Amino acid sequence: MNGLDPKTQRWLVDFLNKLNKAGKTLITSTHNLEILHEISNRSILFDETHTIVADLPTEEILEDIELLKKVNLVDEYYHFHGSREHRHFHDHN
Repeated sequence: MNGLDPKTQRWLVDFLNKLNKAGKTLITSTHNLEILHEISNRSILFDETHTIVADLPTEEILEDIELLKKVNLVDEYYHFHGSREHRHFHDHN
């Protein structure tokens, strides 16, 4: 999904979900955590040495911010406000 405009990205997510509902098993690779919960229910997470560090339900992976920091998928500016996660490029101080 890298480099796709938002409309095409949405089309692709919908298409992948239709394939999955039709009984197809899909394997995808992404760094885009914003769509991960939409396209998978299980995630296998690799570190920078290509070693598997987690094989869990996607929601558990997304909730483990320390694990995501450890494998450089998020940084110290990634955090939650209510139930929505997002990034800031400045400090809250």
